[in-house]
Amino acid sequence: MKIRIMLLLFHVIVPSVLLAQYLPLTGGTLSGPLTAPSVNAVLNAASCGDSTPPSWCSGTDIGAWVNAAYAELPSTGGEIDIPPSTSLPSPTTCYSQANPIVFGVEHKPVILKGQGNGPTCLKYITGSGTAVTINTGAQSKTNVVEDLILAGPGVTTSAIGLVIGGSNDNGTVSPHLSRVLIEGFSLGLELGGVNTFMFVGDHVQLNDNEQNFLDSTGQENNRFIDSAFTLDTPGTTGATANSVQISGSSDWTFLGCSFDNVQLAVSSNASVKIFGGHFENPGNTSYDYFTMSGLTLEFFGVMFQQNSSSFSNGRFGTASQGRVNIYGGTAYSVVSLPVFLNVTGSATANNAGLLLDSAFPTGWIGGSTTGGVSAFPSDSSGDATLSGTIQANYIRSTGNLGAAGFLAWGGGVNISSSSSLPQVGTLTTGRAACIKSVGPPVVIGYCSTQPNSSGACSCN
Repeated sequence: MKIRIMLLLFHVIVPSVLLAQYLPLTGGTLSGPLTAPSVNAVLNAASCGDSTPPSWCSGTDIGAWVNAAYAELPSTGGEIDIPPSTSLPSPTTCYSQANPIVFGVEHKPVILKGQGNGPTCLKYITGSGTAVTINTGAQSKTNVVEDLILAGPGVTTSAIGLVIGGSNDNGTVSPHLSRVLIEGFSLGLELGGVNTFMFVGDHVQLNDNEQNFLDSTGQENNRFIDSAFTLDTPGTTGATANSVQISGSSDWTFLGCSFDNVQLAVSSNASVKIFGGHFENPGNTSYDYFTMSGLTLEFFGVMFQQNSSSFSNGRFGTASQGRVNIYGGTAYSVVSLPVFLNVTGSATANNAGLLLDSAFPTGWIGGSTTGGVSAFPSDSSGDATLSGTIQANYIRSTGNLGAAGFLAWGGGVNISSSSSLPQVGTLTTGRAACIKSVGPPVVIGYCSTQPNSSGACSCN
């Protein structure tokens, strides 16, 4: 009877995960991390490093072990766990990864999970290739990577941190990254394949990669939530230009994200919406915070902050095509800037409430575009200034037209309000009107000679 009670207590107290390690009922000790090779069809890749590894293991590094675990999973996919490489609470040591991890069986999704107070860290030591690839096809909809650090061999290599999507079905549907840090690669994260869409990245950090993020093939309905794109030491660990690059026919939403010392580049037919969050240059670098040559780029309540007294860029962003819409938000700079946004080409820009500080004495926009410009009140004073250098196909404003209280139209006519049209010269009544110049701007004058049969005259 006594023996039966002891066995019953053992069964209740000891979790089933420990039973997979064949603990003795009497005698012996247990020390070190618990690395059960398989629990409920969840494989532990680190168990391949045990003295008695599972039969499915192969290779000598964490990359090979994860690949072996993936091969062992059933055709419907499954979960692979990697515990931290050192004991909590200070998991400071990374697994050394020489072999690229490839999840490449079509329709075989995977959940790759790190563990710990500080996430599991994989240090990719190969100077080329991709540390982790997820290429399981558009019909596999449960690919997840969470609680993991991917550390690269350095930005001067050609190594890539994580690629999602590829040749299988031309992409992957609904991939999800959660609490993932990728740093120290030539390229941190790339989405590939035209069928890769409905991506969600929450609490993702792409930090100190030569290029943090690239989406070049065109995906739809993708989003980052509460994520950060940063260069801690710009100029030495990576490049600022095109650090977050979105092109193709992509559709992206950023919710509460931060862009520090990185440039957002939108091109081709891409559409991007940014809600909240901020753009900042804590590294005191000079660059365009955003460049726009795509379809639409919209900011909703975003803060733009410029901290460098030597900032020489003269603006926060540029647009050469497509439409830039700004709804609310603030812009601050420690030095005076000619404009917030410079437009060229066919770009159209609309400002509905961007609050500028005194660093922008001439208004929020400048440049020359065949598109149009609209400005509406940005604060309680009704100020929606336009730079006096702007040239556009149309200009609308319900606030002030310029820092001097008027808008210079083509350099010839100053329009000070919607009800006034200041004259270039003295008008004379009773004269035949004529067009002196087709412009732009168009100049209307009067005939000083009698019009001939074709209607021509000397036009003053």
